[in-house]
Order: sequence, then structure tokens, then C-alpha cells
Amino acid sequence: MSYTAYLRSIKSELQRTDKTQKSLRVKTIIEQFGYQRRSQSFIDNFNTALGELGLCANPCLDLYIPLDTKIAISIKGVEPINKVAESESISGKLQEAISVKHDFFYYLFDFGSEQEYERFQACLDSHQPVGIFLIPQVEDFFSD
Repeated sequence: MSYTAYLRSIKSELQRTDKTQKSLRVKTIIEQFGYQRRSQSFIDNFNTALGELGLCANPCLDLYIPLDTKIAISIKGVEPINKVAESESISGKLQEAISVKHDFFYYLFDFGSEQEYERFQACLDSHQPVGIFLIPQVEDFFSD
């Protein structure tokens, strides 16, 4: 596969999927073009093809970069989305208190009455130890 054909496929994938970058290992890039080792001519041709197609690589491919290094290929001028800022706004929303009528214990166990549930909640709120015994109501493979 030629340099430009492979890089065009990466560029079209980035445009089609709205991703900002595609990460590939140096070893994968070299193998994709049929090489086994890095050479200065390969690196020059690769970097020239990147520039001609309006792509950039971070970090830049050179002779001394380790083979297992991931290189992010992206379209020039397209800034990566700041996922940290998005996650901070989401985590801020998650920390807001949500009012619920009952917790999952109410639906998980059959307390028999509202008073039993309130007593159970009082034990949890006061950090007292609570023993929960699970007694199957029908025969199953855990029962003798």
C-alpha cells in the first residue's frame, strides 16, 4: 500500500467518525508499509506524505523513537476535544444530591413491614453491625 493511500484512509476515517486522532504504534506503521526497519528515507517519505494530506503526527516520527511508542495521527488544525473539562462538568453534576424515596435495600430484601425497614436503616445510620441472613424461599441448587 502506498503512503498516500494508507494515510488517506486514516484521514477519511477521522472525518467520517468525527474522531480527532488515530493512535498507531511505530511498529504497526512501519509494517503497514512493508518495512522491517526504520530508515531515513522511509521517515522522510512518511512525514512528507503526512504534510501533503494535511495530517500531522504527535510525536513526530524519527529514527530514534522506540518501536512501541504510540503516534497520534490527526488532521492539521483540528484541536483534540478537552475530555477533562467535559468529565469535570459531568462529575459536578453527579455530586448533586438526588432525592429518592427508598434505597436499594428496600427493594432488595423483604422487610415484612415499614417499621422493620426503618429499624434496619437506623442501624445503618448509626454504624452498628448488621447481620443479613439470606434464606431461599424455594428449592434451588444451593439448598440441600
